Amino acid sequence: MFGAGIAGLNANRRALDITSNNIANVNTEGYSRQRANFSLEGELPEVNARRSYDSFISNQVRSNTSSTSYLKSFSELSGQVDNNLSDAQAGIMPGMQRFFNAIQTVSNDPASPTARQTLLSEAETLAGNFNSLGERLDQLNNGLNGKLNTLTGKINSLSGGIADINQRIFNTQASGLSEPNTLLDQRDQMIQELSELTQVTTVIQKDGAMNVFIGSGQAVVAGFDSFNLSTERNGFDPSQSEIMIDSAGGKVNISDLMRGSGEIGGVLDFRSQVLNDTRNTLGMMAIGVTSAFNEQNRAGIDLNGRAGGDFFTPIDLSSISVLTHESNRGSAIIDASISDPNQLTGSDYSLERTTEGYQLTRMSDQQVTKLSQFPANPETIDGVELSLNSGGMAIGDRMLIQPTRNAATTMGVAITNVNDIAAAAPLVSAAAFENTGAGVAGDASIADSTTFIAGNYTVQMATRSGAVADAGATHGTIVDNGNDSDLQYELKINDVPIYIQNEAGTALADLGALSAEINLDTANTGVKSYVDNGQLFLANDPPSPRAISVTETLSTTNGTIEDGDTITGYFGATLTGQSNPEVTTTFNKDADSYIVFDDTNTPITSSAYVTGSEITFNGISTSVTGFPNSGDTFSVNLNQSGVGDNRNIMKMADLQSLQMMNSGTTTFGDVYGQMASKVGSNTQQANINLETQSALLVQSQQARDAKSGVNLDEEAANLMRYEQAYQASAQVISVANSMFDTLLNAVR
Repeated sequence: MFGAGIAGLNANRRALDITSNNIANVNTEGYSRQRANFSLEGELPEVNARRSYDSFISNQVRSNTSSTSYLKSFSELSGQVDNNLSDAQAGIMPGMQRFFNAIQTVSNDPASPTARQTLLSEAETLAGNFNSLGERLDQLNNGLNGKLNTLTGKINSLSGGIADINQRIFNTQASGLSEPNTLLDQRDQMIQELSELTQVTTVIQKDGAMNVFIGSGQAVVAGFDSFNLSTERNGFDPSQSEIMIDSAGGKVNISDLMRGSGEIGGVLDFRSQVLNDTRNTLGMMAIGVTSAFNEQNRAGIDLNGRAGGDFFTPIDLSSISVLTHESNRGSAIIDASISDPNQLTGSDYSLERTTEGYQLTRMSDQQVTKLSQFPANPETIDGVELSLNSGGMAIGDRMLIQPTRNAATTMGVAITNVNDIAAAAPLVSAAAFENTGAGVAGDASIADSTTFIAGNYTVQMATRSGAVADAGATHGTIVDNGNDSDLQYELKINDVPIYIQNEAGTALADLGALSAEINLDTANTGVKSYVDNGQLFLANDPPSPRAISVTETLSTTNGTIEDGDTITGYFGATLTGQSNPEVTTTFNKDADSYIVFDDTNTPITSSAYVTGSEITFNGISTSVTGFPNSGDTFSVNLNQSGVGDNRNIMKMADLQSLQMMNSGTTTFGDVYGQMASKVGSNTQQANINLETQSALLVQSQQARDAKSGVNLDEEAANLMRYEQAYQASAQVISVANSMFDTLLNAVR
C-alpha cells in the first residue's frame, strides 16, 4: 500500500511538472505542448511526457512560410523599383515631358535665348534623372549582394545548429534517461526559421537525426554534419553575387536551386525578373534618346549658321559590357558597339564558341543565332555589332554581352552654349517664281550626314523623251532604196527646224550631240534638253504650260521618194517614203521626270517623278508634290542663317511621337510605360499573392496551434486534476501509515 501511494505520488508530481512546464512555455516560440501519458510499470503507475505534434501540419506551416517570405521579399524589393519609376519629381517621364515642352517653346521662338536656356536646363535635368535612377538601381543591386551574404550566413548558423541538436538528440535517446522533447522543439523551431529563408524538406533517420534539404533539393544537413553556404561574384558579372555551397570538388553554384521560395528566392527572382530587365530597358531608352537627338541636332544648323553637333554626350563603347567568363581558356577580346538603336531589344546576350562554330543567345527568350561572319568579319545582331579585337575564343569559351545595362548612368548633355542648339534646318527648298505648274516644294533635309555634300542644287522638272542617238546603229541612218534620190531627215521642235541630216551625212554620235543641236535653238523653240543616265529629257525654257511637239520628216531634195526609202528618227519615228514621211510626237505639259543639278550645272541624278516621293542625292532628301509642269524648277540651297528658322527643332519635337524603338514599333514614352507597367504589374501581383498566401499561413498556424499549442484553460483543469490525484496518493500513504501504526499498537 505504501508502494502504490508513493508511485501515485511520483506519477502525479511528474504530471504536475509537465503541466507547469506547458503553462510556463505558453508564449515560447516553437514550443509543442506536452501531454502526461500514464502507463503501468508492472502494477505501479508511471508517467511520460509526450509531444503533441503533427508532422503534416508542421510541413504545411513551413511551406506556407517559405511562400509568404518569398512574396514579401519580392514585393518589397519590386515596390522600391516601382516607386522610383513613378516618382513625380525625379521620374523619367515627367522630366521627358518638361523637356519636350521646352522644345516646343523654342520652336515658337527659335531665336529666344531664354527659351533656349530653358531647353538646355531641362535637358540637363532629364539626363540627371536618367543618371539618378540608374545609380539607384545600381545601389539596389549592390544591396542585394550584401543581403544575400547576410541570408546565407543565417542559413549556415541554422544548419550548424540543427546538426548540433541532431547529435544531442541522438545522445539523449541513446542514454534512455528521458525524451528529448525540448531538443525536438528547438530543432523544429530552427527548421521553421530556415523555411523563412528558403524552401525546406526534411528526412528523419532511424537514429533520430534529421537530414535537411533546401531549395530544390540541396542538402545542408546530413546527420551530424552541416555544409556551409557562401556568396561569390558571378562567373561573368562581378557586380552580382551568386550562392555557393562547399562540396568535395570545391564550391558549387546553387543559385538556380534557391529560386522560387523563401526570402533568398525572392531576392534572386527579383534581381533576374525585375531589376536586371529594368536596368537594361532604362539603358536602352537612354541610348535611343541620345542617338535620336544627336542625329537630329546634327541635321540642323545653330544660331551661328554652323552645322549642329551632338546634343547629348554620345554613349560610347565604355558603357557596353563585354564580360569574360572566369573559366574561359582563350584570350579573345571582343568589341561590341551599337549600330542601330532602333533594333535594340534590351536583352543581354551570351556569345559562345561550340564545336560547330560561334553562336549568340539572346538571354530574354533564349533565341539562338548561329553567326556566319564572326570572327573573320564584324557581325550585327539586334542592332549590336560584334567584332574580334584580338586573341581568340577556345571551344567552350563564353562571353556575356550587356549592350544597355550601364547606359543610363553615363547619359549627359554635350551642349554648353545655347547658341549651339541647331533649331534651324540646314537646307532651304523653294519653288521658282517663274513656275507655271501646281508643284509644291517639300522640306529639304540631310538624310545621311556621312554622304552629305554641301552646295546649292536645282531640281529640274522635265519630260523623258525616249530619244536614241547611237551613231546610226539603230537610229539616224537614212536608207535610200535604189540610191536614186537625195534623201533628207529633218527634226522640228514646236514647228521650228533645229536639225537637218542629209543622206550622205553622218548620224549623231550620242544623246549629247542631239541635245546640243536642240539647245542651239532654245531661244526659238522654248525647249531645252538635258541628258542624264542614258536618257534625254525635254523641258520648256522658260517655264510654260504648253505641250512640246517633236516632228520628224523624211524628204528628198532630188529624185523621187519611195516607200522603200526609210529612217528611224532619233525620237523613235519610223519614216517610210510616201506612206509615212512625217510623224509628230506630242509631250504634254505635265512633267514625268526630274533631273537634279549642282551649282556647276552638272547633273547629279534623275528619275521618274511621283508626287510626294522622296528625292535623294548627295546625302540630301527632299520632295515635290502636286502637278509641276515640264520646265518648272525647285531650288535646294544651304540655309545661310539659323535665326528665325524652327524646322529642325520641330523635327526634334516630333521625336516624342515617332516610333523609334523596338524595330520601329514603340515611342520613347511607350518603352518607359511598358517598363513601368511591367514592374507595377509584378509588384501588384506579388501583393495580391502575398495577401492570399498570408491567409493560408495563418490558417496553417492556427491548425498547428490547435494541435501543439498550450491551452491555459485545459492546463488549469489538468493542474487541478493532478493536484487532487496527488493529494489522493498522499492520503493513501497517510491511511497506510495509520493502519501500520494500529497494527503495531495491537501487538504491543
